[in-house]
Amino acid sequence: MKIIRTVWGSLEHTIREVSNKFKFENEIIYVWGSDNDNHLKNLGYETFLMSNDSCDPRYSSQLNKYMHKLLAIKHADETYSEYLLIDWDTNLISDLDETFFNLLRSGADVQCPIYALPSNFIDIINRQNISTEMQEYFQIQHEFLKKYSWKFNNLHVIPNFSFFYSKGAKIGKELIKISI
Repeated sequence: MKIIRTVWGSLEHTIREVSNKFKFENEIIYVWGSDNDNHLKNLGYETFLMSNDSCDPRYSSQLNKYMHKLLAIKHADETYSEYLLIDWDTNLISDLDETFFNLLRSGADVQCPIYALPSNFIDIINRQNISTEMQEYFQIQHEFLKKYSWKFNNLHVIPNFSFFYSKGAKIGKELIKISI
């Protein structure tokens, strides 16, 4: 199984985290930005350069913020029969050992955690003493959830692409089409 992590945007914000990050066996980093790629290679990481630019303004909005992960999934589908994509900031509480991999393999061919917010979360947020900037952020998030989330038992449910497992599913192209 290939372990894939992605680096997108400026490394200056996460340079310490990247430098101190442990490495997985059989890992590759999909990286955006030539400077990021060079830095990671100098730290000993195996990389695959997805783009010479560290970010794509077409995908920098709240609506498209996961597009780089979908592009990584599409490329991984074309390259590997089985892989696990993990974000840099994902806090792993399990070892990625044979027991963990066997558990993944015993489940569905595609696994991606989801998270859910109550449909009235914006009302709850508005009762909090938070900055205007944060209120505006949550309002944008609320509008996004109303429009794009799945509805389940009074919840807004969306995938969390910090962890994505695929065993031959080959759904990257379709996810990109859906997103666009």
